[in-house]
Formats: sequence, structure tokens, C-alpha cells
Amino acid sequence: MRRLRPCRFRRPASDPSLSGGESQPPAATAEQRRRWLPAGWLAALLILAPGSAWVTLSEAAGPLFSWSAEQAHDAADGSVPPPMVLPAAVRPPAEPSLAAAPASRRVVVQSGDTLASVLQANAVPLDQANAAIEALREVYNPRRLRTGQRIGLTLASSGPATTLVGLELSARFDRYAGVTLYPDGAFRAFTTPKQLTKLPTRAAGEIRNSLFSDGVDAGIPAATMTDFMRLFSFDVDFERDIHPDDRFELVFDRYIDGDGNIVHTGDLLYAGLTVDGQKRGYYRFDRGDGDDAFYDAKGFGIRKALLRTPIDGARKSSGFGMRRHPISGYTKMHKGIDFAAGRGTPIRAAGDGVINFAGRKGGYGNYISVRHTGDYATAYAHMWRFAKGMRRGKRVKQGQVIGYVGSTGRSTGPHLHYEVIYKGKQINPANLRLPSGKQLKGRDLERFKRQVALIDALRHGQNQDTLVAARPF
Repeated sequence: MRRLRPCRFRRPASDPSLSGGESQPPAATAEQRRRWLPAGWLAALLILAPGSAWVTLSEAAGPLFSWSAEQAHDAADGSVPPPMVLPAAVRPPAEPSLAAAPASRRVVVQSGDTLASVLQANAVPLDQANAAIEALREVYNPRRLRTGQRIGLTLASSGPATTLVGLELSARFDRYAGVTLYPDGAFRAFTTPKQLTKLPTRAAGEIRNSLFSDGVDAGIPAATMTDFMRLFSFDVDFERDIHPDDRFELVFDRYIDGDGNIVHTGDLLYAGLTVDGQKRGYYRFDRGDGDDAFYDAKGFGIRKALLRTPIDGARKSSGFGMRRHPISGYTKMHKGIDFAAGRGTPIRAAGDGVINFAGRKGGYGNYISVRHTGDYATAYAHMWRFAKGMRRGKRVKQGQVIGYVGSTGRSTGPHLHYEVIYKGKQINPANLRLPSGKQLKGRDLERFKRQVALIDALRHGQNQDTLVAARPF
């Protein structure tokens, strides 16, 4: 192997294109010909390829550099020598790009996770994570994140650094929410509807054990059964009036995704209950004011001034009238009805009204009294605690949760003591007879009749493509 010598620039071989009357470039001076090869170019000429030995460049290899006639002429005029171009065989490879295409990743929220911890666990810088979460708040509350929820992340990597490009999660049963990184470096929120099919569903059956449990066993969601029973709480005593072989029937909406999975149960459209041979059927109808209500087949509203039962699914443990007191042992008048239920069971206002007392009241324990229209009032005793915001002067709506079952005051166990008061005197809630609600008229009545016909078609097996039985009966 020969030693490297100072590299001399040599004039390229004559080019035929220079003949024919064109002047040849003047010969370079000795000073111009004799130049040391800069150290950087020398390094570029020594290439160690995998599996090969060092390569030495000698004069025998021929000219290393070449330039055009015009470039040579400029050099002869004393200007800076033209740029040197390496032959392809020894040209160094281009620097590879470190930026990778964005990649999608799906993560599942674990117990104790927050959105910030999920992002940081996926190498998203803290400042980016905070900016994305702040933007997301416009369309979704990050505190609602729950265990098992899926989050889609779009991430881009550049060397060791990770950039969050996008984030998407399920915000509601019918829509997604997320953020996207824009070229200006800011995150912007968005929502996207899910592709779902609304399917009216019919379920019916006979009562064998209890209305609630038999309905749930038939495939009806518990929340839907609770709504169903609340509709009949104006007229039906579920402890005394329900018997084996009585029947129930419901029509409600379900939402199905593209894979056929039930992702949500929607509104109850029809509620039917046959008790001792007497059938009641109620239809949902929206008059256009956003306040859906139920009406019988003739268009009379079923909503009455007071609920007969202000607690869902409870067992009546003591009725109105004379009884032996379980603590004192004396026989005395029991001026209300007791409902046995587990501690913490929600208690609902029997009707619209205003709270005129909320606090501790002797043997009643934690006690609330509500004043209604028409000289009526209701009272609720032995509560474990009051619902948030319940105080004197607070206006409440029928069915609104006002407190929770407990055993405060003179009580032998968790239960609700419920009283109905008319003109200052307690009366038997079981004997309460209140007039029916208002009747639909005019255009509302005509629209309601069309709604009834549509629901009845579903009930009677027409439009089979939209009829799904919760269980065959």
C-alpha cells in the first residue's frame, strides 16, 4: 500500500467538444496546480465498507475530479476553484431522516389511571399532555374517565422524542370526542357521531316472583324496569296489588353498533301492566316542549299530583292505622306507611313542591316536609342523610331525589316513614284518590294518535324487522 501524497489538480483530458475553433482553457499556474487536498475531503475519500479493506487512491486511478470548460475558464481567471464532485462510487450516503410516520395506538384505562398518567405512560411530554387535556375540556370532562375505557392515540416519533398528534375516546354512547394537533402547535377539540342503529324492542312476560326481578330476568335493563314501575306508582301498590300471573309489557329503544352489540338502552316508549285482569297501558309522547310525558290511549296524562310510593322497589313493612309500637310496646296510631329498604336507597319527592322543613325532628330523626298545591303536604322520616342542596325554601320536582334511607331517630332498622298530610291532618296514602292529568287536544291529540298506532304496530308483531323480543314467552 502506497503512502498518500499531496494531491495535485490535473487538467482533464481533452474533450472533443472543445475543438472546432473554441479556445482551450489556459494552463493553470504551478501555484494553482499544487494544492493540498483539504482534510475534510480526504476523510470523505477514505470509505470503510462493511467487509472490505481500506481503499487507497493513487495517480494510477485516473483523474479524481472534473469540471466543465466554463468552470475551468473561471479558474484560469484566478477565481475560486470550481466545486469538486465526487464520483458516485465514493460519494458518502445521504443522512437518513429521523422523523417516522405517525402511528396509532389503542390503550385501555386501568384502575387509578388519569388521562395525564395515560399520556405520560406513552411518552407524551408533560407540557403537551397538559395542553391536550385542556383543549379536550371543551367537549369532554377528563374526570369522567373510567376503568376499561379505550383511548386511541396517534403518536409521531423523531429520535427519542414523542409528539402527540391526536387523541380520541368515547364521550357518550352515541359520540366520540378528541383533540387534534394543528400546524400552529395548538390542540383543537372535536366530536364525531358514532354509527348506531336505533331499534325498538318489545319485552313481555308473566309475574312469578316480583315485577322487578321477573322483568330483569326477561332481559330488561334494571334502569328501564325502575322507570316502568315509577309510572304505575300513582295507581298501583306493588306490595298488595300484584299477584302471580299478572302480566307486564314494555317497548323501549336500544342502540346497536355495526357489530350487532347493544351499546345503550334508550327511552321507554310503552308501559303496560295487567293487574287482576285490569289492563293499563301508557304511551310516551313529546308535545314539542322537550318535556316527554306518558298518556293513556285516550290522551289523558297519567301524572298525578302525588306518587303513591316515593321509593323504588321497597317493601311495605307497616301500614297506616293502629299498631303496637315496636320500641315502646304501646298500641298507638301509626300515621304513615313504612317502607323497608337498604341504607342509602334513594327517596324521591312525591310531587312538585317547596321544602318547608329539613333537619332533625325528635323521634323522626332526619326529616323533610314538602308543601304541595291543593292543601297537600308530604313528610319523610328516619333518613340517613339529605340529598345535596335540600333546605328550607328549596323547590323540588316530582321524582327528584331528596334524601336516602336510614335509621335515625326512634327506629329499629333502615326504613322510610312516609306521611301524606291534607289540611294539616295525616291521611292514609293508600286511599289517596287524585284526579287524572290533563288531556291532549287539537293537533297534539292527532299527533299522539299517530304515535299510538306506530307503537301498537310494534307491540302486535308488525314491522318484524324492528321487533326484538327480550325473551320468548
